[in-house]
Amino acid sequence: MRRMTVLAPLTVLAVLATAGCQAVEEDTAPDGTAHPVEDRSARSTAPPVRETAPPTHEAPASRSPASPAPDVVAPEGPVAREAWHTEEVQPVTAPALIGGVLVLYSVTGKDGKDLSINGIDPADGALLWSHPATPSQSVGGVSLTLHEVDGAVVHLAPVEGDFRGEAPAVVVLRDPVTGEELRATEDPLSHGSLPGPCEHDPDRVCARIRVDGVWTELGLADDGTFRQVPESAATGWSPIAPLGLSRSGREGTSLARVVGGEVLWQADTEELFAEGSSTNSGWNFQAFADDTLLVGSVGTRTSAPSYRTVWDLPAYRTVGIDAATGERRWLAEHTSAFCDVDVTGEDEDPLLACLWHSGQRVTVQRGSTFSDLDVDLVRLDPVTGEPLWTVPLDEPVWAEGQVPPVLRPVDGQHLSVDTTAGPVVVDVDSGATRPGGPGDVTWVEEDPYHGVTVPGSGEPTSTVTGTGRFVPRDAAGQRAEQVPWPLPPTVAVTLEDTGVRVVADRTGLTGYGPP
Repeated sequence: MRRMTVLAPLTVLAVLATAGCQAVEEDTAPDGTAHPVEDRSARSTAPPVRETAPPTHEAPASRSPASPAPDVVAPEGPVAREAWHTEEVQPVTAPALIGGVLVLYSVTGKDGKDLSINGIDPADGALLWSHPATPSQSVGGVSLTLHEVDGAVVHLAPVEGDFRGEAPAVVVLRDPVTGEELRATEDPLSHGSLPGPCEHDPDRVCARIRVDGVWTELGLADDGTFRQVPESAATGWSPIAPLGLSRSGREGTSLARVVGGEVLWQADTEELFAEGSSTNSGWNFQAFADDTLLVGSVGTRTSAPSYRTVWDLPAYRTVGIDAATGERRWLAEHTSAFCDVDVTGEDEDPLLACLWHSGQRVTVQRGSTFSDLDVDLVRLDPVTGEPLWTVPLDEPVWAEGQVPPVLRPVDGQHLSVDTTAGPVVVDVDSGATRPGGPGDVTWVEEDPYHGVTVPGSGEPTSTVTGTGRFVPRDAAGQRAEQVPWPLPPTVAVTLEDTGVRVVADRTGLTGYGPP
């Protein structure tokens, strides 16, 4: 299972504008020796794919007219049954199983912008409890994460009042079964991140709060007050990835691995990747090789995009970093891990990347245009950075706000990629491809960004990020009426006692069971 994949806390457009990819070059060893660039003329081409109607999202004006949608047929093999469905919640995140209850963030209210945290009965989808929630000041693209400490659900609750933009909140610990408040902080404070387990003591709650204008990590005491936690050499570092990988600095060019409050090593993104590379314009890291390697990509700018920003897609790079020393083990030029997706749900999930031969994206405010796109999908060996297989793609089709190509799970071994010539199904083990068929069902991840009200912030809405909401799509681009069983392991929460798999989408939760 992917340990963590996070994008930088910038605007939605700035974050997503960071993906890119192309030829696999560079070093498999610390001495920096490079792999030769692969000869493009020697590659095999993808098989012909069937012409289909474009998906329901908006297509660029330059795209050629699409053919009529294919007939939709029932999936081959067993079909999942719907065990239950509820629309009592409008999920912002996928649920987490805490204390035998499905806990998730959702939106409520007349305009659907009031954030709440909810408990759902996994047996029938009934709403057990719901309480107001807030991200406080940890907004701007930072993912909403559900935390459990010592068996309790931990979240921030909003406090009404005029606080001059400080958006204070109180930390609340709740019984996951009843929703009853077990403990809460006494005074409302501004929080720079959602509270969770302390690194030095996972049975205690820690939170980053503003003290005399400085963000400080404090521990929650039994009497509801915050106390100093053990001194740390890691002040100022914010965790962004597995194994304690953290970022710091105005330019976003500083990386460190922080474990137990101690900085094990520091590194510069401009030395690891290339000049101008920075987490300020995005990041995506995961762990491989029994947690000895950190592999990922960062953005190519040290500041948020201006009104009109041109992104050279082949400028991105993927690197393998020694988790013990911070030294670069290999580098794959013109590739980006931003288009990677969790396929198998296993620890050693395949490392997928975009491989760009050409391509440019121009962002103007919230709009994007693409040109000169020439992209392959490549699976990289996470230990060496060498390509295991390469699949050339026709011009990818993308949803508004996403960077092509968009990889969608079919099952635990296959992905589907929408192109102008039709969908292509890729076997992640071998790289073998086939045209998408009328019986294929793909799982489309919904837009993770939400505008929610944050009391005290002084803004009408603030953007938060949720993850893990999927919709099954048939060959015509509509919601599939029948879903193959079993579901892909990465789109659902599995209830071990019944085998039911629970999927969140924008409108509610669905429990799918075996045929």
